[in-house]
Amino acid sequence: MELRLKDGAHRCEGRVEVKHQGEWGTVYDGYWNMKDASVVCRQLECGVAIGFPGWAYFGPGLGPIWLSYTLCEGTESTVSDCRHSDIRDYRNVSYFHDWDAGVVCSGKSCLIWQGISSR
Repeated sequence: MELRLKDGAHRCEGRVEVKHQGEWGTVYDGYWNMKDASVVCRQLECGVAIGFPGWAYFGPGLGPIWLSYTLCEGTESTVSDCRHSDIRDYRNVSYFHDWDAGVVCSGKSCLIWQGISSR
């Protein structure tokens, strides 16, 4: 599942969008939480999740609402690995872009190195 973040201040924050059949659409924020945000940040190599604003915080998307929910444990590598709704356009069943999910990632990947420094 291809993902991107749109309309944030940098590439590692914004409205969560999913590409399906060549068309970008959004994710409904009804069950959205920090575990889901963590997986998005990991998949996009954007460091750790530091927020998961809903209610179309980054502006309402356009086009389909591809996912009505995701249920991530927080340890998955990609959102595809999480349990999620069928991918279809949920605008036809009373879902609105007013509830598009967002993510704020740290923007940095952490490498921990332990060693002895010599002078």
